[in-house]
Amino acid sequence: MATDATIKSVPESQLDPNQPAYVVGSEGEVLSTIEGKKQVEAAVTNRKSTQGPATKLVSGAEVESLAAGCAYRNGVALPDGQWHVSVDGCGIIGFNTSATWLYSWIVDITPYRSSNACTVARGYIRVGTYYKANWWDTGCGRGHTASVPIGNVATVAKMQFKAYGGVMPAYLRWK
Repeated sequence: MATDATIKSVPESQLDPNQPAYVVGSEGEVLSTIEGKKQVEAAVTNRKSTQGPATKLVSGAEVESLAAGCAYRNGVALPDGQWHVSVDGCGIIGFNTSATWLYSWIVDITPYRSSNACTVARGYIRVGTYYKANWWDTGCGRGHTASVPIGNVATVAKMQFKAYGGVMPAYLRWK
């Protein structure tokens, strides 16, 4: 669940009045959408009436990166040189064609001695009038965070893992 510390109000100078803005609750939930140049400008001018004590006024880009209620999942990759598919992750919905999902993973060294890992995450690319699943590189080593395009798609987060650099499996935590 997102905390108040992870949800930041956007300074007035960074809100684009030609793009929607969102009033977001303290746990990352979208409470209302403000669309139209006059409405966004009015919200910026009169922030106190737009926001209650536990809300933030944010841009669409900030809302798209929130992962409210998304817990870490466990993953494991055997040291066999093969890609191992994760369990389903969080449910995600892309707001528009430029929406992204922020994947994050780390090698879990306790209670086992874990090998390093390489990872890829499922995203989507637009092909004509539909979206096609595609695997995007999300890094190798002990952990990484990467933004992956999902577009205007409702799906679940998914990753693949490969162990390398050791004889032990790679144990991971990801979201």
